[in-house]
Amino acid sequence: MAAVDIDMPVETEPMIRSQDDLEREAEGFKEQGNAYYSKKDYSEAFNYYTKAIDACPRNASYYGNRAATLMMLSRFREALEDSQQAVRLDDCFMKGHLREGKCHMSLGNAMAASRCFQKVLELDPNNREAKQEKKNAAVLLEYEKMADFSFEKRDFRKMVYCMDRALALAPVCHRFKINKAECLALLGRYPEAQSVASDILRMDSTNADALYVRGLCLYYEDCIDKAVQFFVQALRMAPDHEKSRLACRNAKALKAKKEEGNQAFKNCNYEAAYLLYTEALAIDPNNIKTNAKLYCNRATAGAKLKKLNQAIEDCTSAIKLDDTYIKAYLRRAQCYMDTEQYEEAVRDYEKVYQTEKTSDHKHLLKTAQMELKKSKRKDYYKVLGVGKNATEDEIKKAYRKRALMHHPDRHSAATPEVQKEEEKKFKEVGEAFTVLSDPKKKMRYDNGHDLEDDGSFDGGDFDANNIFRAFFGGHGGGFNFDSSPDSGPGNFFFQFGVNGPVLSSDTMSAKAISEQTGKEFLYKYICSSAAVQNRFRYANITPETDWDRLTQDHPWLLTERLVVKPDQLIKRRGKLGLVGINLDLQGVKEWLKGQLMKETTVGRAKGVLRNFLIEPFVPHTQEEEFYVCIYATREGDHVLFHHEGGVEVGDVDTKAQRLTVGVDDKLSDTQVKKQLLTHVPDDKKAVLANFIVGLFNLYEDLYFTYLEINPLVLTKDGVYVLDMAAKIDATADFICKSKWGDVEFPPPFGREAYPEEAYIADLDAKSGASLKLTLLNPQGRIWTMVAGGGASVVYSDTICDLGGVDELANYGEYSGAPSEQQTYDYAKTILSLMTREKHPQGKVLIIGGSIANFTNVAATFKGIVRAIKDYQGPLKEHEVSIFVRRGGPNYQEGLRVMGEVGKTTGIPIYVFGTETHMTAIVGMALGQRPIPNIPPVAAHTANFLLNASNSAMTPATSRTASFSEPNTSNDVTPPKKSKAGLPPAKATTLFSKHTKAIVWGMQTRAVQGMLDFDYVCSRDQPSVAAIVYPFTGDHKQKFYWGHKEILLPVYKNMADAMKKHPGVDVMISFASLRSAYDSTLEAMQYPQVHTIAIIAEGIPEAQTRKLIKIADEKGVTIIGPATVGGIKPGCFKIGNTGGMLDNILASKLYRPGSVAYVSRSGGMSNELNNIISRSTDGVYEGVAIGGDRYPGTTFMDHVLRYEDTPGIKMIVVLGEIGGTDEYKICQGITEGRITKPVVCWCIGTCATMFASEVQFGHAGACANQASETAVAKNQALREAGAYVPKSFDELGDVIKTVYDKLVADGTIVPAQEVPPPTVPMDYSWARELGLIRKPASFMTSICDERGQELIYAGMAITEVFKEEMGIGGVLGLLWFQRRLPRYACQFIEMCLMVTADHGPAVSGAHNTIVCARAGKDLISSLTSGLLTIGDRFGGALDAAAKQFSKAFDSGMLPMEFVNKMKKDGKLIMGIGHRVKSINNPDMRVQILKDFVKQHFPLTQLLDYALEVEKITTSKKPNLILNVDGFIGVSFVDLLRTCGGFTRDEADEFVEIGALNGIFVLGRSMGFIGHYLDQKRLKQGLYRHPWDDISYVLPEHMSM
Repeated sequence: MAAVDIDMPVETEPMIRSQDDLEREAEGFKEQGNAYYSKKDYSEAFNYYTKAIDACPRNASYYGNRAATLMMLSRFREALEDSQQAVRLDDCFMKGHLREGKCHMSLGNAMAASRCFQKVLELDPNNREAKQEKKNAAVLLEYEKMADFSFEKRDFRKMVYCMDRALALAPVCHRFKINKAECLALLGRYPEAQSVASDILRMDSTNADALYVRGLCLYYEDCIDKAVQFFVQALRMAPDHEKSRLACRNAKALKAKKEEGNQAFKNCNYEAAYLLYTEALAIDPNNIKTNAKLYCNRATAGAKLKKLNQAIEDCTSAIKLDDTYIKAYLRRAQCYMDTEQYEEAVRDYEKVYQTEKTSDHKHLLKTAQMELKKSKRKDYYKVLGVGKNATEDEIKKAYRKRALMHHPDRHSAATPEVQKEEEKKFKEVGEAFTVLSDPKKKMRYDNGHDLEDDGSFDGGDFDANNIFRAFFGGHGGGFNFDSSPDSGPGNFFFQFGVNGPVLSSDTMSAKAISEQTGKEFLYKYICSSAAVQNRFRYANITPETDWDRLTQDHPWLLTERLVVKPDQLIKRRGKLGLVGINLDLQGVKEWLKGQLMKETTVGRAKGVLRNFLIEPFVPHTQEEEFYVCIYATREGDHVLFHHEGGVEVGDVDTKAQRLTVGVDDKLSDTQVKKQLLTHVPDDKKAVLANFIVGLFNLYEDLYFTYLEINPLVLTKDGVYVLDMAAKIDATADFICKSKWGDVEFPPPFGREAYPEEAYIADLDAKSGASLKLTLLNPQGRIWTMVAGGGASVVYSDTICDLGGVDELANYGEYSGAPSEQQTYDYAKTILSLMTREKHPQGKVLIIGGSIANFTNVAATFKGIVRAIKDYQGPLKEHEVSIFVRRGGPNYQEGLRVMGEVGKTTGIPIYVFGTETHMTAIVGMALGQRPIPNIPPVAAHTANFLLNASNSAMTPATSRTASFSEPNTSNDVTPPKKSKAGLPPAKATTLFSKHTKAIVWGMQTRAVQGMLDFDYVCSRDQPSVAAIVYPFTGDHKQKFYWGHKEILLPVYKNMADAMKKHPGVDVMISFASLRSAYDSTLEAMQYPQVHTIAIIAEGIPEAQTRKLIKIADEKGVTIIGPATVGGIKPGCFKIGNTGGMLDNILASKLYRPGSVAYVSRSGGMSNELNNIISRSTDGVYEGVAIGGDRYPGTTFMDHVLRYEDTPGIKMIVVLGEIGGTDEYKICQGITEGRITKPVVCWCIGTCATMFASEVQFGHAGACANQASETAVAKNQALREAGAYVPKSFDELGDVIKTVYDKLVADGTIVPAQEVPPPTVPMDYSWARELGLIRKPASFMTSICDERGQELIYAGMAITEVFKEEMGIGGVLGLLWFQRRLPRYACQFIEMCLMVTADHGPAVSGAHNTIVCARAGKDLISSLTSGLLTIGDRFGGALDAAAKQFSKAFDSGMLPMEFVNKMKKDGKLIMGIGHRVKSINNPDMRVQILKDFVKQHFPLTQLLDYALEVEKITTSKKPNLILNVDGFIGVSFVDLLRTCGGFTRDEADEFVEIGALNGIFVLGRSMGFIGHYLDQKRLKQGLYRHPWDDISYVLPEHMSM
């Protein structure tokens, strides 16, 4: 065998090196160190200097060099040791002494530093650096002395200054930093103090001083429990730390004493609480925040003990300590109120409101301001010596007593001074009694009005002796309280216009604007060659006007003669003496003193003058004054002109020249000159004509409905608009917004707005429903809550007819299907108002309404029931009885719920349905009609829908069918042929059994209602041929036809629908008010359309008048706008008319009767269906023409149709206040054109009884002259021969009387009833009625979007923002269904921040980037990244939480846990990092660790995980607790210790994977960022380079 060489280890002797070799090697190391030092690579320099020292440890320069390097690395303590070693080796080593001194300086030891620098100077007396450093050391010593002195004197601010200067010289001195941090804490600068202490603890976690400062900050921030934890930890590190011991003792004592005080206060032991708070205040004067709370608490206890002045002082002390402490301001303000120091209270409430602008704070401020205002007047209650709640008898008794006490005769023997004083008091007693004995004056006085300047009471003119005689006799006669016959609540407000009083309605589309607004529009937009003078030269004056600022803005006020007048919709101001003329500015001010904020009577209205207008005075002659007015009517616009203008213009209707401009016609100069300017001098005609034409164009362009200028002055200089009154069509806002801007519509003179009215108006503006409220007499006993505009008027009429006008408290209505929340808000407002003052007879609430067409009655009643439950205590206390009458969809359930709430609350609630006449409950409420013991119970809604008989007419069930094919069959009576040259006549019969309609708008509920009606009427085919909906493409929509499902076509274009359905002659437009005009115009282009119903409310009047004109020209009948439609039983119904099937069947609308009706109100039309069906054989046809001022058709149009229809035997008309249509019916009856019996009633009879404006329900409900009132029209109808009841209450009786007469004489022969086919109930409606139940497909417990606002886990979204919960708080609500503590929310947000991204190299970001570069969208790219999350990437939170929790809960030691995981061959989730290690820590973990340790109550699992980390990092430095693991274990600590979860709940959240959601949500932000970044950088498709791929193929395949 061949020999084999084998390498064997051989032992060798260690090589012995000489000293010279070592020194050379050391020098080499030193040179290398010097090279690195010069490169500023101090770490490498340190290594080589260390090697040099190891080679030659006795060389002083090596230690000196390493010391220099350590100083550059800020490692001053190590540098100090090297410097000291260097000088020990070589005492003459000057650099060593210098470096030692610098290290001492940096560490704050100035004395030692000074010694070192002195040593350098001994070696080198000229060393400049040593001299300068010695000076610095002396300065540092001086700062230390100053600091010590400042601290003793408690001048902490100076102490901080000294420490800042010292730290500039000794930047790493922990002692200086601690001193600074402590003083910052004592100054209340807690975040700064915390930051300094945290910096120290980051370097030295055992520093007791820093722990003490952390605790001190928490202690002063009133986090006492956490503060104690830090103090205890500091004592653990330094048992002799006296400051921590004292602070810990104080903190515990302060907390205990404060809690004792709080408990005593809760137990109503206010004296003990007061003493305990006093003792607590003595514990630590430095604790500003806690002491501020203690002062406020003591003030609260003091207020309870009536120590009000001491309470004010305590609040002041609290505010001095913390000037942002809102509770202290509020408490002090209340004490000021209680001690009648109102100015101080107002000041505090203003401060609070500026800080937190809440409605409660605003209310408190207003109350204080009102009390301040009251306090500056005579206190009549004090004068009489009675309380503010004194009764009338108590006031009379007090007057008798005080009047006798101060009567002048009793003091006739006294000195003149005493006599004068007693006479003064006697007069004051009389004044006080005059005010407090008159309910109206008393109410005004209590509300803060200044009655000394009140027009109805002048304290200087009354005779106190008259009052005295009224009580004690003598000198004849007695005292008579002078109350105006039209004082008191009620009586409609009169606005004075050209034609006399105007009964107005705030819901009118035509709304009055101020004179200033009107002139602004005119000056801005008039186009005329006439020179309009004084453009924009006006100034507005209110009580808040700053005159100096005003004259700066309008310098002409200082130089010109002026005119001043109120700008509050008051006409004829000149005649009323309300205009100041030809004054200078001082004269204006003097004039205003007698007018501004003074109550004035105009007609029957009283109001306060608070808004004035100043304009330049225009000198002119009477011959230069003219009158011009433009106003709208149905036929066109009327221009009135008179050559004599001014105050004495008189009856312009008679005097003025008149020119009517037809709808859509234009006005020319020639027309004006020819027809209006006949009496004007020739030299002025051209200018005036041009101005009037420009004015008319302005009137049209800006949608005015009324514009009056009187006088219009024309001088040689040009045209002057002196006085102007105007109204605009408020519904045109969407057209004119750019020109109008934000228009303010002032209230009519005499109406003070109540805040509750403004609140309801705001609700109305934000709602698609209608909500109206007007307070007439807040002390009244009769309150109403009525559904429907027309019904609300009827109820008010009935209350007034039955003598309740003086007790009617409010007018209002809710309609248009308001939500439960909206109804609740409306109801609680009314209940709040009616339970503020008691009434000796108790109060009644009438919750009434007609039969709804589409509103779910039960749903709206839910809101009312909630409000009743909330106010059940006050309602019972005020002895309120509630009377309910309602009908409509699901009304039986609504009435049942209302009856139940009466039983459960003990409030007397009387409930009635459609079996009871609508207004019968008014008589019951007023005690004029007996209340039935057991009212008849209407059948349940479901019973109406199912036919008891086995009707053969019910078709067999089939799944689908279609009636979309056109059918041309139609038996509508064609319109009569018109004569040549005249517009075509309109059809007499609008609807038949074969009428086909197109519905504009996707109104599936209304369409289904029409089909159900068609089915029960036994029509052969549906009445709806198609739907037009421009917002989608052509398609088919599924509906029910009886039991079948059918498809109706939906078209994008009307042209397609008309072409494919030539048999259609009716269009029902559900278009919005913005698009109704255009869609109606388009429909009228098709000759096949004979009838159009416009449902929308709020179409501008100018557009409506144009539609009417075109319709008349084309022979088209328009029903509406603002209508529910109409119905022809057995044939056809429009949209939601007639309500749901239960009402249609109950009112027998499935077959024709003999009575036709026409009304304005949609809701009242349904009520008429009910009344007529109960009184007669039923309805033949009914139409609601709409509530706007200009309906498309008039009462007379339909009455004449009914007259010409053989099947109609009698006619019912429900008119209303406003307009003159009813007089045409009178004329028709008188002239014999109308021969059939007409039963007519005009609603709104209450209007003439009200003294202030009332918001009536329809835009047309306004009387412009006496003949337009409901009372006048009812009288005229009665005189013409119509059947007119005495009230609406009797309408059904009169209809029945007339019907019975017609039956008796054979005119009407009642037909036999035939049961209609059955119609199955829709599933959704059956469930709404509670007839069926079905398990839900989904369940949720975290969010609810169905109500007024979004709800997160029971918390409204507004509250989420109000409480500033942040993302963490929202996650707490949505993920954990808890409102987590603030620190928990912050921790969640920090977790999201630190997990948001970790660079583009990680797998998730990489996938997102690749996907984005492949051109995919955001969602796809994000999903691509998210799909990589798992145990290996980012998904370790849950796993780490589970592993560590299981080990900790089982009692396993950290070492045992590590060993077990190793034995099982499992990775420890959350341990290990690719880059970071124990030497290169992950700052994300460090940031989170600092926060958790500071804020979490306990961190048991985190501490356990950190112990595990110590074991794993001892084996390998990168086996650290990574960010996933840290978040996982910390979250478990959070869930277990925050107090919001049980242990089982906390474990369940870990088990179901909630924690990984944190990583997913956080990292999604980063992924989205990468996606956007790639798109922004426009990166192309990514292809991985082949040289970065190892191709490993099977050997037989390789080359």
